[in-house]
Amino acid sequence: MGKISVATVGIIVSGWLPLAAQAQAKPGLPTVIEGLTVDVQSGLPFPNIQLRFDTGERVTSDDAGRYSIDGIAPGHHRVALVTARCNVTFAEVDIAPGEIKRIAFEVPSEMVGATPAPEELKSQSEGLLYTGRELRDMRAQNTLEALRRIAPEMVGSVGGQPGMAPSLMGRTRTAAGISKPLVVVDGIVVNDGAWALQELLPDQVASLEILKGASRGWAYGTGGAGGVIKVVTRHGELGPGVQPPDRCVIGDWVHRSGGGG
Repeated sequence: MGKISVATVGIIVSGWLPLAAQAQAKPGLPTVIEGLTVDVQSGLPFPNIQLRFDTGERVTSDDAGRYSIDGIAPGHHRVALVTARCNVTFAEVDIAPGEIKRIAFEVPSEMVGATPAPEELKSQSEGLLYTGRELRDMRAQNTLEALRRIAPEMVGSVGGQPGMAPSLMGRTRTAAGISKPLVVVDGIVVNDGAWALQELLPDQVASLEILKGASRGWAYGTGGAGGVIKVVTRHGELGPGVQPPDRCVIGDWVHRSGGGG
């Protein structure tokens, strides 16, 4: 099990809907808390953050940073936010009986782990690398559309159009025919790469790297002869050594101002 490391930056709890819509008290109905776990700097969703309430209830945000939990007793509560790296910070919330409370828990970026600067990522790349921020600035509907703008020769003409199957195109001829680009997401080769890229939103991507030609895709064998499209998602950039937050151990944090192992 992992040992908790306490973040030095506090957490801010803020509403993610207009104030008038943040709380709807309905006495006699179960209390509901729902919302997002987000990056305090960018405001983008942070996935896989576990909320531990001082009453013992737990919930972990999904790949889009969404969470929802009910049955929390009314009153003042302390909440521990735990990452897959066993870092933790705290928040406090007040809940009224029968209230539907919508909260965005803001998580300090350093809690999730240091991400290399864009310049460092680009210098390490053997091909063309675009950061998640650069993809979001393109305002593409999905990652396949972003790829079309970056490397149009790799994307089929019908990809992304309503009712038409997305496709990737290759120009490298092998003994087996024309080799299409290989798509690798978080280190895993994806069978239907075009569909995977179409389903990935730019907000979910940490980086997109394009390795053109067999010489750049040699690490993937003959499958990389047509080039490789490597995607690291914002969840996948945590890298090796992470674990489900549920395995992280926190000491007696409920009655203390700090956290412990």
